Parts: sequence; structure tokens; C-alpha cells
Amino acid sequence: MGTYTPPTTLLVQHVATQLATITTPGWRTNIGANVATERVQALDDDAPFCTVLLAGWEATSPFQVERVCELRIEVAVPATDATAEAQARLAVEDVFELFRRPTAEVALGGGAFALLSPVDTVELARPEGAKAVIATLTLRAELRET
Repeated sequence: MGTYTPPTTLLVQHVATQLATITTPGWRTNIGANVATERVQALDDDAPFCTVLLAGWEATSPFQVERVCELRIEVAVPATDATAEAQARLAVEDVFELFRRPTAEVALGGGAFALLSPVDTVELARPEGAKAVIATLTLRAELRET
């Protein structure tokens, strides 16, 4: 029997691959140089990084396998940098720009397809005790399996 990769995993992997393209000189930041699909245990890394997480999903059709998924993109910039908040804002702007353009549905493999778009809400915070500034952007994905 072959291995099965859930469409939500394929979706997270696709977004991570797209985020990895955010590097200078084509973009304002190099946040794509350090992309992960798992949340780090400590926010005291000495380099900016980006994490893509599946925040949740909702089934939209009882007849087809369709879901509306929310992905959380977290950009972390070490607070030791004097311009950490400005860098976090620029990085999340790069992420927004990457996904804001209207695109056709993308094939994820395994018969899964997704249409991605950013949600207009961005949050910028410095969690208590964290040595990083965190900017969070939410992506919405319409996920369909055939």
C-alpha cells in the first residue's frame, strides 16, 4: 500500500516552498532564507525566521472534499536588532505581496488543489519574555480534493 500525504500537509509544504523565494534583491527582506513548518521552542534565535502553520479548517461541502483553511504565517525578528519592528513589518509586507496577487488554483499533488489569498489582518507583537518581535499574517486557502 502506498503512502498517503494529507492535503493539508501538502498545502503547508507548498506555502513554505513559496515563502522560501522571499530573498533579496527581489524582495525587501531575506525572510525566505529560514522557513519552517514547525513552531520553534524558543524565540531567541539570532536570525530572522518564518514559520507556516495550519491554524484550522472548515469543511464547506458534504458532497465533495472541500475545505476553507487558515494558515498562520509567523515572522520573527530578533529583538536585539535596533530595527526589529521595522524589519518584521517589511517581512510581513513581503509575505503579503507574495500571496496578494490573484492567482489560479495551484496543484498540490495527490489530487489536491488550492486557491490562496491573504486575509487583511496583520498582528505585530512582542510576546512577554520573548527575545523576538513577531508579525503574523493569515492566509486563507480554498482546498479541494478530486
